[in-house]
Amino acid sequence: MLDKVKKVQRIFIYAVIAITIVGGILVYWVAVARYLPIKRLSALAKGAYPNLIPRSIGEFESIGFVIDRIKIGKEEDLLKSRISRLFYSIIYRQYEDLDVISEQCKQAGLFLEGKKWRAIILMLGGKQFVENADIAQICISILESDYEVYFLDYASQNYFTIILGRETDELPLLKNKLAAISGEINACFQREACLSVGGCYDTIDELAKSYNEAVLNSEREGPEGVSFYESQLKLEKRPAVYPKIELEVLRSSILGRDPERTSFFTNVLMRAVETNKYSNFEKISICHDIIHIYLDTAEELNIRENLLHEMRHTECCIQPSCTIGEYFYVIKGYEKTLLQAYSEDFRLDPLQESTELQGFIDAYPDISQLSVSFVAEHFGLSISNLSHRFKGQTGVNISNYIVAKRIEYSKRLLTETNMSLSEIAGKLSYCHTNSFMRVFKSVVGMTPGEYRRLFSTRMEGHR
Repeated sequence: MLDKVKKVQRIFIYAVIAITIVGGILVYWVAVARYLPIKRLSALAKGAYPNLIPRSIGEFESIGFVIDRIKIGKEEDLLKSRISRLFYSIIYRQYEDLDVISEQCKQAGLFLEGKKWRAIILMLGGKQFVENADIAQICISILESDYEVYFLDYASQNYFTIILGRETDELPLLKNKLAAISGEINACFQREACLSVGGCYDTIDELAKSYNEAVLNSEREGPEGVSFYESQLKLEKRPAVYPKIELEVLRSSILGRDPERTSFFTNVLMRAVETNKYSNFEKISICHDIIHIYLDTAEELNIRENLLHEMRHTECCIQPSCTIGEYFYVIKGYEKTLLQAYSEDFRLDPLQESTELQGFIDAYPDISQLSVSFVAEHFGLSISNLSHRFKGQTGVNISNYIVAKRIEYSKRLLTETNMSLSEIAGKLSYCHTNSFMRVFKSVVGMTPGEYRRLFSTRMEGHR
């Protein structure tokens, strides 16, 4: 009897051991199967955003970290775009009700009451390409300690609008700040920078007045590239200023494949023709300029031949006897044709194009040569076209992507070499060490010196 009990016990123990082993193996493989996708996602996240993820974060945390940063980044981009468009609506008076636009500003976190505001137009001379982000960085870094700064960086490649707010208006301080901006841009990019400053006002409605004064003043030359709108220029009946800046903005909007901005500035120009005191000759000249901009950009964008033929045929129908309304009809037809071409072009295998663009940037051997203009020239695209396509297909701004590559390379130089900060800045084509330090800190969250001390110590501890 005892032997039988012992036999049953052994069988039971063996069964428990077998079940435990089999169960353990199953649990292990299930865990591995579930962990591997997480590991792959983590690797993709760290590869796509190497400058965002701290080294101390593990696989699971890194995915959530990147998702949060992407979400924050997209929200920041949307808010920045919304504020820019609100400002453009204000300075061009593209709104029906002042109370409505005031409420929209408050909802976007833009509180214009209680401060004195100025509009400034920044104009770049020369033809060497400079990225908008680099110009914005210089302007904001110099102004932000004393002013509330809004840099409307999508004006055009050569014209930018800056909105400044401050509780008190001190002209000597502003003159020094703007002169510093002009000098820094000239030193960094060898391009002449002229800043035209409008009057100072404290209501939303008068910000349009400040902008118009800056435009009127933009033809004058001031000391150190800065000119202020003077009281003696405030004439009751002054001639309307030819909208050369708005025409330039329209061109960059079309080439940038931005339908909303294209429509906005087309409407701004047509409204200017309707409401401003231009002569009939000037009105027709502005309409002709708009038409030629549409035709020239359509050819540069290589839209389908039948659409281009249709636009040219419409131009041939324009006669000297045409009314302004007939000109407007032609212009709106061009706008509709271009918007149709936009939607067709974006159906062209965006995934393959995105992979090719990213692959070229990732594999390029000399990171110091990489720039948006260099990549655009390599692929035969305009800069605005390339930027719009890259961000539309990857969700990442191409200039930020290239900056991330440069910063990642600088991290290796900081931890693996004894190069000085000025040598590293020069190797990455930054004109000043301070510019490199500002960019590095904005991306990594610490200065290059702090990063070198922290991670050089860690690497020595692992040896």
